[in-house]
Order: sequence, then structure tokens, then C-alpha cells
Amino acid sequence: MSSSNEAGAVPHGKKRAMIHTGVFAALIALAGPALAVPAFFIEAVPFWISGLPLLAGIWVRTPRARVAAMAGWLAVPAAVSAIGLVGIGHAPVLVWPWAVAAVLALAAVASVIGISLATFALTLVPWFPASPLVALADVLPGYGVGALCIVVLALAWVELLPGYRGQALVAVLGVVVAVIAVDW
Repeated sequence: MSSSNEAGAVPHGKKRAMIHTGVFAALIALAGPALAVPAFFIEAVPFWISGLPLLAGIWVRTPRARVAAMAGWLAVPAAVSAIGLVGIGHAPVLVWPWAVAAVLALAAVASVIGISLATFALTLVPWFPASPLVALADVLPGYGVGALCIVVLALAWVELLPGYRGQALVAVLGVVVAVIAVDW
């Protein structure tokens, strides 16, 4: 196995991986803010678009991809929060390092326990403004917490169980797209 790839990224006996996790993780990290900014600030952009890098991190399942996906997701709300704190008079020298530390700490948690479980844990914090489940709520408006929990469990199954993750992710995405298309 190539040393540039993480364990599990290259099937046993193969010399090359289809997805080089370092490059793919960098793309996921950049896609997070690139999709989150329009979703947060432009009304015509559906909010669920901002969750696509998280789905990529869930599907790839390497710790590096998980960190990149969660850090990319959290970068925008952390920056907005830091700008707000500096704007009301807090010292930028303290605010920005703590914002970066918070993003990296939460991303590290996601690398250990998985994006889906970290997302669920963030939802339980009432003052946390950037739970990734907000994007799911945009996909399933009006269905309540039960529907969100079902989707989180499905995503956790895709992320944490080794077999058939690609087929399972396609099935989950198919259901979500069907719900959007039918507009239940």
C-alpha cells in the first residue's frame, strides 16, 4: 500500500487508488466554504447544496476526508462568528486563534467518531449555530426531528459500516432526491 494513502483507501494488493485521499481531502475542504457561502447568503441557492462536501467525507470514510469535510463546513460559520465578535469589541488576537482551534477540534472529533455522529452531537448543543443537520432540514422541511434522525442513522450506517457503502449512499441520495422531486 502506498504511504501517501490512508489505511482502507486502497484495496488490498492494489498499487494505485482511484481517489488519492490527500488531494480529495483538499478538494472537500475547499468545496465546503465554496458551497456554504452561497447557500448561507444567497436566497436562490438551496441550503442542502452546502452539505454535499459532508456527504463526500462520509462516503470516503478516511479520517483525513472527515477532517476536511467538517473543517470546510465549519469554516464559514466560525469566520462569521469571529467577525461578529471582533465587531462588538473583542480582541482579534484572541478571537481568531480560538475560532481556528474550535474548527480544528470539532473536525478532529468528526475524524474519530464519524461525521454523522459528530453532526448529531452538535445538534444537541442548543447554542451551536452551524449544525450540518440544518442542511438536511432544508431537504426535508416540515418532517420534524424524526425524519432528521432517520436520515442521520442512514448516513451513520453508510459511514461506519464497511460493506456496500457506495450502494447505500446511492440509496440514501435517491430517497432524498425523490422527496425533493415529489415535494411531499
